[in-house]
Amino acid sequence: MSIDDRIAADIKDGQAVLAALDQYGLEVSKVSRLPKGHSNDHFIVEAGPGTHVLRRYAQPGQRGWNRRVRSAASVQYEHDVLAFAHARGIPCLPAVPNRDGRTVTEHDGRLYALFPFLDAQTYVDDVDAGVKAARLLAVFHRVMGEFAPPSQRPHRGFRPFLKDWFHDCEEGLGRADEILRWALTLDAQTPTQRYMAEHAAALMAALDALGQFPAELYAQRPAVVNHGDYYYANLGCRDGQIVAVYDLDDCVLDHPMLDLSLLAFMFASHGKPSMDLDVADAVIAAYRRGNDLSAGAVATLPFFVIAHMLHIAICLYGVVRSKPQADAQWLTAIHVELVLWLMQNRCDLSDHFGRL
Repeated sequence: MSIDDRIAADIKDGQAVLAALDQYGLEVSKVSRLPKGHSNDHFIVEAGPGTHVLRRYAQPGQRGWNRRVRSAASVQYEHDVLAFAHARGIPCLPAVPNRDGRTVTEHDGRLYALFPFLDAQTYVDDVDAGVKAARLLAVFHRVMGEFAPPSQRPHRGFRPFLKDWFHDCEEGLGRADEILRWALTLDAQTPTQRYMAEHAAALMAALDALGQFPAELYAQRPAVVNHGDYYYANLGCRDGQIVAVYDLDDCVLDHPMLDLSLLAFMFASHGKPSMDLDVADAVIAAYRRGNDLSAGAVATLPFFVIAHMLHIAICLYGVVRSKPQADAQWLTAIHVELVLWLMQNRCDLSDHFGRL
């Protein structure tokens, strides 16, 4: 493939993208940016009779709020999960090997991966769709129960224990409790800082509440590789059927409730501080018919969702700590409000789900 600016004319750094694609030996005719994804860059690659998606993994801080560590080993872990699940019937798209037989491609200090392109619609978020998504998730977890990673994914830990692993997962931000202590004494100079200072004590209380998580849960059931961000935005469909599971960038070894909690919450709340318990119950019931969980495990749903939302909120606090002029109030507020609502209702939610 010749490095021709016309092939990637609408891409600011098209030369770097084409140089990475050159490692795949494709006859590329056009590359264009795909406006999808909050963290990584994606490009549509037209090459001969086929179409692919090239992902360029984000570097810490590239998107401002996102400080996720993505080493080659961590990305390879994701690719191994994709290949394993795909070979066992899960509708996910495995990474394409380059000319050296590797799926993680490096160029100019950046990590890339190439995937087949699948034309599908974003999944709907009604209760029937949630039930179908839960059934597939149960199958995915059963399949991943046979996957034997040598260890936890690099730079990851168990989600409910944010104090213990946050600083390993997010580069340059510090520990979760350190970040919130900074916010408690913050001399706020901007609207974002004032919002963060106002809610820091509530987030510290939420972080402390995670200490009530029943750690024995992990002894009762082996951890499996979770998708890590499994809800309607990361599912592709055709004619109402799920044909693609996208974005395993957050896949991690953890309890199955990590995925199920987020799935049930997002379908029952649409990402707002409320919850239709009938929808959540239907999603959980559909999952348990394919992969049973104890009532005690299901009762931990608020813990996992609080940890998920709190992780994002504290990451944003850490970004503002390192970049005082960062404007992250709107994104911070979304996740802070969810944490506050969940904290206010966590006991009732745990009681409800524990009776299912």
